[in-house]
Amino acid sequence: MIVPEGESKEFLGSEFLTWLWYYGENNDWTVSFPGGNLLHYGMDEMLVLQPDNLESCSHRLTGPIPIKAPEAEVGLQEGKKITATRVIFVQGENEWSVTLRGDRFQFSSLKLMPPTTADVDDRFAELSEDLERVVDLFDKLYEIFLSIRLSSDWKEKEIPAILDWIKAKQK
Repeated sequence: MIVPEGESKEFLGSEFLTWLWYYGENNDWTVSFPGGNLLHYGMDEMLVLQPDNLESCSHRLTGPIPIKAPEAEVGLQEGKKITATRVIFVQGENEWSVTLRGDRFQFSSLKLMPPTTADVDDRFAELSEDLERVVDLFDKLYEIFLSIRLSSDWKEKEIPAILDWIKAKQK
């Protein structure tokens, strides 16, 4: 489904974060990009689940691996949406930590690799390249999500699989 122009697309960020959790648990937290490059990732330290209506409470879970908390699973089962989470991306020897806001679809924090040089210009260049690298990885990951989200497989296969995944968490 493509949302007509002028209509809200705010749901895509939360859908992406939910899919990221689902995909991670079902694929050993690894994405294979075209060309064979692998990206390992995990959701860690913070997870915020919010209801569609303001009459229910939201869950803000912090600590190691909040997605394993019973409250996270209950929140999903109640239909709450992920509005924020911390994601760790690992590729080769590089590791980045990013807080993603699904409700605004933006990075709210990003920890880059530490620079390896003391020279100010070289440090700036290293940090700029690292920023480009992590944004490119994120874009590729989101592109994979969108290719699924915009295909007929979304309604026919992916939504039923995600709903089964959520139901399985009740056990």
